Amino acid sequence: MLSVDERKALLKRVVVNLTREERARVRRRGEFDALLVRGSTVDHRFHFVVLIMLVALALGASQVVTAGPGLVAALAVPCLYVLFWLFLALTGGEELERISVDEQGKIGSVKSGRDRETQGDFVRVAIPVAVIAASCWITVGLIHDIAIPPPPNCDAPTTSEDPDACLTIPNIAILAQATLPPQRTAPPPVVATAPPDAATPIASQSPTPIAAAVAAPGASPEPGEGAFSVEVTIVLERMVRSFQLVISLIVLLGSIWFFRRMVTGTWVGFIRPVKHRLSDE
Repeated sequence: MLSVDERKALLKRVVVNLTREERARVRRRGEFDALLVRGSTVDHRFHFVVLIMLVALALGASQVVTAGPGLVAALAVPCLYVLFWLFLALTGGEELERISVDEQGKIGSVKSGRDRETQGDFVRVAIPVAVIAASCWITVGLIHDIAIPPPPNCDAPTTSEDPDACLTIPNIAILAQATLPPQRTAPPPVVATAPPDAATPIASQSPTPIAAAVAAPGASPEPGEGAFSVEVTIVLERMVRSFQLVISLIVLLGSIWFFRRMVTGTWVGFIRPVKHRLSDE
């Protein structure tokens, strides 16, 4: 049997061990027992007031009274806050643990209320499930567009010379030249020359192709010049969708692998699995 001082000292060590690093706080403490609390209650009144304020600010910022795209975009933030409030309501709350030490030195522990680590379990499951759902949606859409390509997005002006023009790629040289500031060149020096001899033939006044290109450096190409046809555009879009499909499949398989390890009790780096309690370590 333990003495009174030994039971008090043992209880003190247990309480210090359970409350270190702010893992719990002491609500009530007796000679041979103590009540520890983890977490906190959800203040639904506070969240309701915050939600009303967000809705009012969204309506004022959008300056829209009737339903429309502006109102829908403004109410996105309040909707996200509702999801956050629902998450706190489902996983929040206090967990109570009563610790006692009997005369034999046996430590008793009785827990009640909300499991404080439920939030961590919910997050470790909800996030990969959301990523899996989004990846599946994107993957199915990409597979459908690759198998049955939709009409391509054509931006090339059609002409009589090239009626099948669909996609144009900007000329980098012309774009770079258009964005550069105009360069100022010094005027050529005036050199006094003798009048041309009458026998000397007069040079042709028509510029050469090189001179014409130099004289008009910002000339744009003709409409439809360098444009891809509809068939080539469909092939290019299919290649881009295939690359996106590979990335989506990698994200999907990675999320499934992470979710499986969480529910089967396997650690992923420093992330502990579901149902693994810190008190078990």
